[in-house]
Amino acid sequence: MAFVTPFALAKAPADLEPLILGGFLCKENCFDEEYSFAKDDGERLFNTYTHSRPSISRARWTLEGDRLKVYEDDGKALRYDFRVVRATAKRLVLQQVDSNEPPVVLDRIVEKKKAAPAKQ
Repeated sequence: MAFVTPFALAKAPADLEPLILGGFLCKENCFDEEYSFAKDDGERLFNTYTHSRPSISRARWTLEGDRLKVYEDDGKALRYDFRVVRATAKRLVLQQVDSNEPPVVLDRIVEKKKAAPAKQ
């Protein structure tokens, strides 16, 4: 996958939060298998899972422009500092700031709609 610059963002930074909220599966270069960005009573929570078991639990996250920062669960110590490279309805690409590592690529978890009952 070619590296995409921050200028290739699909939306303006103010529109990023709705694209970040939700559950994601690892596609490439991830440190865990599943990711969750949520809001609970006004708090932004970050959780990750490996083999369906919690790995990071109740960490906090902030969004400042295209910078997505993840803090320890106490909300004070910075754990990850990402630049949002790409955010769409289906994919989230995060580049660790000041790192030469390839970006983390996440695919949104989409719940399948239940089929309508057959008419009789």
